[in-house]
Amino acid sequence: MGTIQSSVGLITGIPIQDTVEQLMGISARPRDLLSSRTAALQQEQVAITELTALAVGLDLASAAFGRETLYETTSVASSNSEALSVTQTADSVNLQNQQVRVVQLAQTNSFGSRDLGSSTESLGYSGQLKIETGGFIDSSAALEDLNGGRGVERGQIRITDRSGNSAMIDLSGATTIDDVLASINESTDIDVRASTSGDKIVLTDKTGKTLSNLSVSEVGGGSTASDLGLRGINTASDSASGRDIYSLSAATSLSSLRDGRGVGFAGEDDIAITLRDGTELSIDFGDFSREATNASGTTTAADPNARLTIETVAAGGDYDGLEVLFVNDVGVAAGSETVELLEGTYGKQLVFHIDEGNTTATNIADALAGNEELSALFTATAGGDGSAAVSTADFAVVDGGAAIDPQSNPTIEDLLRVLNEADPKLQTSLSASGDAIELTDLSEGTGTLTIADAEGSTAASDLGLVFEGEADSTTGIALQSGLQSVSLSTLAGGAGLGTLGTISITAHDGSTADVDLSAANSVADVITAINESGLDIEADYNDQGTGIAIRDLTGGTTSNLKVSSLDETAAKLGLEIDTTDTYANGNNLRAQYVSRNTALSELNQGNGVGTGSFTIQDSTGQASIVSLGALESQTVGALIDQINSLSIGVEASLNADGNGIQIVDTSDGEGTLKITDRNGRTSAASLGIAGTAESRVIDGKVTSAIVGSQGISVNVNASDTVATIAAKIQDAGQYASASAAGGRLEILSKRGGTDGRLAVSTTGFDIGLRQTASAQDAVIEVGESGTATLFHSSDNVFSDAISGLSLTAKKVTDSAVDVDVTKNNSAVVSSVTNFVSAYNRLVDRMDALTAFDEATQSVGLLFGSGEVLRMQSQLGNLFTGRINAAGDIKSLGEIGVRLSDSGKMTFDTSKLTAKLETDPDSVKEFFTTETTGVAARIKETVDKLAGVGNSVLLNKNNSLQQRIETNNDRIASYNVRLESEEARLYKQYYAMEEAISKLQTNQSFIGNIAPITM
Repeated sequence: MGTIQSSVGLITGIPIQDTVEQLMGISARPRDLLSSRTAALQQEQVAITELTALAVGLDLASAAFGRETLYETTSVASSNSEALSVTQTADSVNLQNQQVRVVQLAQTNSFGSRDLGSSTESLGYSGQLKIETGGFIDSSAALEDLNGGRGVERGQIRITDRSGNSAMIDLSGATTIDDVLASINESTDIDVRASTSGDKIVLTDKTGKTLSNLSVSEVGGGSTASDLGLRGINTASDSASGRDIYSLSAATSLSSLRDGRGVGFAGEDDIAITLRDGTELSIDFGDFSREATNASGTTTAADPNARLTIETVAAGGDYDGLEVLFVNDVGVAAGSETVELLEGTYGKQLVFHIDEGNTTATNIADALAGNEELSALFTATAGGDGSAAVSTADFAVVDGGAAIDPQSNPTIEDLLRVLNEADPKLQTSLSASGDAIELTDLSEGTGTLTIADAEGSTAASDLGLVFEGEADSTTGIALQSGLQSVSLSTLAGGAGLGTLGTISITAHDGSTADVDLSAANSVADVITAINESGLDIEADYNDQGTGIAIRDLTGGTTSNLKVSSLDETAAKLGLEIDTTDTYANGNNLRAQYVSRNTALSELNQGNGVGTGSFTIQDSTGQASIVSLGALESQTVGALIDQINSLSIGVEASLNADGNGIQIVDTSDGEGTLKITDRNGRTSAASLGIAGTAESRVIDGKVTSAIVGSQGISVNVNASDTVATIAAKIQDAGQYASASAAGGRLEILSKRGGTDGRLAVSTTGFDIGLRQTASAQDAVIEVGESGTATLFHSSDNVFSDAISGLSLTAKKVTDSAVDVDVTKNNSAVVSSVTNFVSAYNRLVDRMDALTAFDEATQSVGLLFGSGEVLRMQSQLGNLFTGRINAAGDIKSLGEIGVRLSDSGKMTFDTSKLTAKLETDPDSVKEFFTTETTGVAARIKETVDKLAGVGNSVLLNKNNSLQQRIETNNDRIASYNVRLESEEARLYKQYYAMEEAISKLQTNQSFIGNIAPITM
């Protein structure tokens, strides 16, 4: 059995617990004294750690003024912040003040209907309201693309009309042909109308006077008129055409051709060519890359037997651009020709010394082969039989050896390079007009030249080079549509209008004209032909920019304004007109604006469609995932190909309207084709293909399909009100927002600038929708007038016009706003101020930890500490001594930093500020010189005092830690002994109680023994 133990002896009454505790207190005195000493060591360790942190903070503070970039920091200011605000987005900006002129502010495209009465009353209309983000036919060439990519010098021109009045037209802010025409047409000083015809600007005098010639001249010695093709116009005629200023160049992007539809390349071969000598070529443009190969060049001799092909022995571009020349040398006879390689600032030349009139191509080949040194570099092959004489007029350029990386945005130059490298007998170049590709067969064969599309490619067709005939050359179609137009082949969703016929026009005054449009290639050609009909009518683009409009200027009432044709020409042009109105708005001509070459980033009003993924499930329930981020080429064509490669029953293609893609179900299942976005992304929705298939007529057949587009269609019912129509547009969630303002429907693009341009139309009803604000980019001019660069923005914010600055245009300015960039000396002053504060915090803490209070005879935790004394001494010496080998400044005092009698730092900021203004380089050198500058010296000192290596405070901390750990071990040992001693004492006392209890019990037994009586 166990025993009950009590804090007081039950037998003896002795206070056992108190007695043991008192005895243990005596025994624990050595341990408790050691614990007190350990606690003091721990407090000292905390203090050392605190000083270490403050010292490291001092090092970090000094590192700020030790960075050279600090002295390059700048601040910016605008001289007219109400017109242009400036924000610095980088620590430092190039110290160059800029001039910025706000040419125009951005506008967001908006539309409004006529007043329809109450917003909540049914309108009684039925039909569709469409909002599209493209399909515009009133394109306007950028000035930077004119003159073969040389652009136009923006300046001023002077135009004099035939009444003798002159106007100075300021084109310094013009960026497109539209801007040029608007500036001329809006001038009130002259009566001249500017328009375009193909690649030329046309000026028409409207004064009806003959007092002066119609003329154009430069202003201030510029070249603006010349660049616009107008210089030299000085005619007694009422109309004058400038020269052709719009043509292809080597730098023209292939994606911009054919009104942005580009060229259709296949995955493998693209063009099949058979030359007249029977040579068959398969042209694969691929990614337009080229491995390093042997460079070569063929001389220009007219006689094939005199031509020479010079080729490098080794692959690579070392001799790309080498010129091959022939010089007549009186010391050379036929058969003894010499050759030398010249190199200089002019480049490299391979020069043959010949006997003019006698040296043949074979002689040249032999001369090169006989030159041991140069034959190791080049070979020469004579053309034909090599018997014809070469001439000093012959010339060649060796090229094509260097490797060329894959081209993400191939150009005309890349196209011509691949074609010309296919075979020396094939030569391609830009046509004389500069609008097309010309291909020439140099084979001297007599057969048929054939050019065709390879399987799966439309490249030859798109370039207009499909050909079969005996001619040795052919020229493709115009790949650009003029300064202000699109090709007729772009219309009808990209199917084109084909060859047009003749339209008949009747004006209100009864006058008639037949207009032959058979030669028209572009919409501009159609408009020009109508305007030259002799009728008092005017054709132009409609206010939506999607069709043609005709205005009757006759003032007559004899007849309706009518346009018709015996064939489908009028209908194709959307001009079947019979109206009493003086203005007839033609139908949308459905210009294609989504093609296989369209970049996905250009869709969704230029916002792109993201890189998300979506699921396509066919009508049998089979599903696959399409990931846009995994596409090798981020184009619509690549997406279509990816969908068509899926192992499910669907087929993707461009839709018939040329404004998106369509997905047709080919599986004939019982379910319904569905497309859904994944993981919260909206790529399918942005492509207009998210949703469920409907029965549609496609290619003459009823099929289940999802037909996407870059637009929205809203069905309008008789019960709809202005408010419900606005709500339907809002619910569509894309491209535009809408509201019911009183009785008016107002539609606003969701994107500002030209990327947010919309085409809004109604079918089945007319609510008088008109454009209330055109889509317009903000434009600023950066730099001095005449050499300034223009920048565009859709939201008035320019983040890339000046490196490191964000500019926000707020108001158009006639004169330039100065953007001043200055050194930000306050950043240096601020860094030194922070350092002084860090040092003073360290000094305050050292003073507190080493303090002695005479009144209370108390001391700080580190009173008398040698470590603190060393810190005070070393830091004091550093900051009061001379600092050599760090430039002209020799002490902190020279820049306003001093130690006071209390040991704390003071800082006169005016001294540093003055020094930064008068000698900033010396200040920078003083603080930042490697190893000897102030920052380097502070780091070196702090590292010795508090660094991670063998530093004063770290060693002290480690020493304290060792003592603390030793003491803790001893305390633990004491505790073990004390616990044992306490247990022994309790055991002894309880044993004593038990013994006394037994004695008492025995005494009781003895006392109870009765004597035995006999």
